[in-house]
Amino acid sequence: MDPTLVNIIAKAYIQVGRKKKVMVGDRELDWNSKFQLYITTKFSNPVFETSIFANTTVVNFCVTEKALEE
Repeated sequence: MDPTLVNIIAKAYIQVGRKKKVMVGDRELDWNSKFQLYITTKFSNPVFETSIFANTTVVNFCVTEKALEE
């Protein structure tokens, strides 16, 4: 996972007045509460770090017999 996405995935906001901001790399961007991030992969059985599972919902739409065996 790209380290610049960590603050977005963890929803690490910075409250500035009434606005919420998030750090992406070295830039401070406005946070939109309607923002949604979808990440896809072609791997049948991807391996994610534990921190990814703690902050996201992982949905596998492509379950194969081989992936179930693993």
